[in-house]
Amino acid sequence: MSGRASDTHHAQVAGTGPQTEGPPGSAASAGTAHEAFGRVKAVLGELEAARGQLVASLKHDSAALGQAFDAIRDAETPALKVLVARVLAERPEDHLPRLVHAAASPVPSVAHPLFDLLIELAHARFRAFAELTEALLFDGAAPAPVTAVALRALATVMEEGAGQLLVDALDHPATEIVATALEALADLDLEEAAPAVEPLRNDPRKLSTPLGDDGELATLGELARDTYAYLTRA
Repeated sequence: MSGRASDTHHAQVAGTGPQTEGPPGSAASAGTAHEAFGRVKAVLGELEAARGQLVASLKHDSAALGQAFDAIRDAETPALKVLVARVLAERPEDHLPRLVHAAASPVPSVAHPLFDLLIELAHARFRAFAELTEALLFDGAAPAPVTAVALRALATVMEEGAGQLLVDALDHPATEIVATALEALADLDLEEAAPAVEPLRNDPRKLSTPLGDDGELATLGELARDTYAYLTRA
């Protein structure tokens, strides 16, 4: 046997030869996929069991669970934050303000599912959600992103019924809240709000996100002009 053939023979015996990996779709890769599927299934089962334990503990110690929720930092454990938020939402009368604050997260993987959760809660507990949103808007104590996310969720649920609240929000000192109100008025096509939008058409305040695809930050006045033109069909 030549040296090269001998090397190949020993590699095959040791299980390190090329034929041991096999092409995609071979029995080896199918076995690996089956094993991975089994592990994922087991983890999901453990996750569901853990969620059940959280739900049970919420009934006995919701305050402690809420504190734990506040202690979770967005950037480190977004999936856990969303999971705990879902558990807290089973007691919205205790945790609604905390959930609104969480939905204002700058982390998309937290903010997007929690905004959907707020929509569910706004439908289910409309009066409580509306009262919280009005309180956030008028007391001025909450951070602007928190008030903005509550206002956007309420406008989504109330539709035309949110008109007056959105008009009131146009006088808010925070650019983000005014921009949220302008976008919601356009989305709802509330033509009667055009006179309230008109004075903002020259507002020089900069928006925090671009309006178009060029990446440049626009002003609140530009957004107001777009909204006014849309509402008046000008």
